[in-house]
Amino acid sequence: ENDHQYSITDMLPKSKEIPVNMSQLLFQRLQKPLQLNSIEEMDTNTNLGLQVLHINKNIFWWCESDIESNLVSISLTRRNKESRISEISTLPSPLDIYLKLNNNTESVKVTDSTIQLDPDREELELDLKIKIHRIDCAPRSHTKIVFSFPSTNFTLRVLVQKQFRPDYSMMMRESVDINSQSSVYPIEISNYKDERSFLFMGIIPGPEVSINHNITYTFEVSSIACQFWAMGKWSSVGCDVSSKSRGKDVHCQCNHASIFAAAFPITPQEIDPFADAKLFLTVLDNPFVVALIVTMLIIYFLLCFPLWWLDIRDKTLRTVIVLEDNFPGNDFAYLLAVHTSSRLNAGTTAHVGMRIIGTTGNSRVHVLMTNHRKVLKRNSDDWFLMFCQEPLGTLEVIHIWHDNYGSSPEWYCDKIHIYDLKDQVETVFVINQWLALNLQDYPEANIRPISRRELDE
Repeated sequence: ENDHQYSITDMLPKSKEIPVNMSQLLFQRLQKPLQLNSIEEMDTNTNLGLQVLHINKNIFWWCESDIESNLVSISLTRRNKESRISEISTLPSPLDIYLKLNNNTESVKVTDSTIQLDPDREELELDLKIKIHRIDCAPRSHTKIVFSFPSTNFTLRVLVQKQFRPDYSMMMRESVDINSQSSVYPIEISNYKDERSFLFMGIIPGPEVSINHNITYTFEVSSIACQFWAMGKWSSVGCDVSSKSRGKDVHCQCNHASIFAAAFPITPQEIDPFADAKLFLTVLDNPFVVALIVTMLIIYFLLCFPLWWLDIRDKTLRTVIVLEDNFPGNDFAYLLAVHTSSRLNAGTTAHVGMRIIGTTGNSRVHVLMTNHRKVLKRNSDDWFLMFCQEPLGTLEVIHIWHDNYGSSPEWYCDKIHIYDLKDQVETVFVINQWLALNLQDYPEANIRPISRRELDE
């Protein structure tokens, strides 16, 4: 807990101080940034303490990272003549730290092919047919590209550009020849920024390959970054990978003391939209496929709006309506589920009133409506939240009616469920009748609840 507040040396048993011989030059370089101000001078009897801890496993395994090496913890302290110990965090020159990648670390291997282009073709066509690979580079990382060749002896012309896609003329001027004797891209590829960068690698066959001849190649991409542990996470700020790193031996240079490790981030192979743009030039070769895709897209966009509208409507219908005629201060809540029949013209445009009569009290008259949407429509169930001044006890009768308002005031109600939210009791009233003036029924009714046995039957 709060591991970023303590150095790893604070969590380990205190070790004994062992005197070591130190050159005068190193002592002067270490003591220079430690002066508190221009007046105070470093005492010649100042003691410097260096603690180095080698850790074989990643002790911060729970933190998501690309760490693939052992860990090295470096702590530097000073003790003055008053025996006060202070920790040194910033150094005047970088520390050289040597780490070793795990044996199971593997590079990303890519196999592809490229074709020899006819230089007499149009410039745009030549640019589009260059084989391009995009490689992502982690912050402050060193990337290495190694090619492997089959038994056939040929040459590849390779050019790597940062944040820029090479074209054909640039490939002819600046590309590097890669063959079986020289399989490593010779130019250093390092990202010294604290953010990710992109590499675009263009590949075309060498001049000895005949026009329109296709060749296959394979290359491996490995990216190494030096990181340190601070504030509960791994960071690369202030740590660089030296060009002297070889194979699984990583040479890091960092300007502070901390816990260090080597990261081996996977460099994803992204889709190159420029290389795929040429596929749009072949749409007329398969008109039926194009017509089918266009038709499906048209249908998709035509259905988007009505389906979006239905989603919004369903979301609105799923909400519980708090009755607008509830009195403030009434605390006893009842949830009403009103089910309208699926019969033809069962919904109503009228305003429906309701009153609940119980053994210990009666509710006020409430109107089942809201200004936000239509309610009591055909084949629907509407949920209302009603508050009463006192508990109603056991529900005995409900009185419902409407004002015969609108073009279709007739209403056929199936049933009404009433939930006492305080006592967790449900009461069911089966209506199953029309409420209308122009029919044999009347626009009001007094309904008694049914028992659980009747409901089950």
